Amino acid sequence: MRIIVDFDAVIVDLVEVWQRWHEAHCPLRSAKLHFAYESCCDIRQTPVYEVEKWALCGNTIYGFFNRNPYTEAQPIAGATLGIVQLTLQGHDVWIASSIPSGHPEHYGHKLGWIESYLGKSWLPRFVAVGGDKSGVLGDILVDDAAHVIEAWPGPHKILVDRPWNQRVDIWAAYRSSRSYRSYHRARDWDEILASVEVISETGHPIL
Repeated sequence: MRIIVDFDAVIVDLVEVWQRWHEAHCPLRSAKLHFAYESCCDIRQTPVYEVEKWALCGNTIYGFFNRNPYTEAQPIAGATLGIVQLTLQGHDVWIASSIPSGHPEHYGHKLGWIESYLGKSWLPRFVAVGGDKSGVLGDILVDDAAHVIEAWPGPHKILVDRPWNQRVDIWAAYRSSRSYRSYHRARDWDEILASVEVISETGHPIL
């Protein structure tokens, strides 16, 4: 099967870097960066602060796109091993990620991370998109953004659990749609691999 895997917050722990940068720049050392919307791909829409914290620190997050977070970002637990395992199982795995508007340098930043943690052989398997993955065709999409999952036209979808997608009722979406055959939710890479195995064997969702 051709499997399309999102990069940020699925393979690389970008949020942990943003959190540390936010806390370092914020005068309230106990302030936390909260993600309450469904996606962290557009950071301008995602952070939700308490009122007093927003007034003091909210704007610092806008400058994060001017830096390279991938020099500090670590892999999500189990991600690099999981990617290799899927490949060894015979799947055709591709990595897809959006490039922030106005920051084309992030394309090179992401390639640098992939080379460091997965090797040069994975560079041709990186697909840069403008936020919409509907043009990246495959059998399975693994992503943390519910709106991307919903828009993707492929048959099998795995939504990776993150704080910003907890309010998404994937089963309601699955029951109301006839455009795809299965819709899964995975908490970690062990569950992503388990979902792929079930899809490969049966083509049915995990209930």
